[in-house]
Amino acid sequence: MKYAININQYALMKLKSDLDITDCSMLEYIIDLCTSQNRKVSLARVDGFTLLDYKELIRQMPLLKIKSKSAISLRIKKIKDERFIKTLMSKNGNIFVKLTEKIDKLKITCPTKVSNKNNNNLNIADFKL
Repeated sequence: MKYAININQYALMKLKSDLDITDCSMLEYIIDLCTSQNRKVSLARVDGFTLLDYKELIRQMPLLKIKSKSAISLRIKKIKDERFIKTLMSKNGNIFVKLTEKIDKLKITCPTKVSNKNNNNLNIADFKL
């Protein structure tokens, strides 16, 4: 089971995305899948496209409460329409996904400087963690 879901809401808002929380959770799963160095996952790649196993997605993401392949397919189409992924359908009905360059706009970055009320720049190293 996937233990954590990280979604950059700010970036999605700036991109004026129509994805909902379930779509975004699936997208985050797809990002992890497509960037995985796992041997089994790597062997299931074809020309940069990664096999998306519907049953595995359902198993890994129980909070989504998705139970059918058709429900996943509709959300994959929505993510594709937002141009975050490309898809490829094999002759036997398997779907393969590939991240697009737009995915880079979702990367979470942390500022190295913050300002306080007096507009003095503070270095992040000044804070105790």
